[in-house]
Amino acid sequence: MNFASGCEQGDQQSEVLALGWAAIDGLADEASIARLDHLIRTEHGAKEEYESILALDEGLRCFFRDATPPSP
Repeated sequence: MNFASGCEQGDQQSEVLALGWAAIDGLADEASIARLDHLIRTEHGAKEEYESILALDEGLRCFFRDATPPSP
């Protein structure tokens, strides 16, 4: 892998992370969701990156749900 392709891959990973979190948080507009969908369908590793974000989000939700004391 040359330096340029490494930078492009890093840029794509950053874009998937940013768009993925925005989609999960409900902050992504239609264009952002379409871009995320395009990356997932066409870029090597993007689907796995997005799935890891979903898994992390689910893990955090479970952690904080379990860590919250019950209401009296």
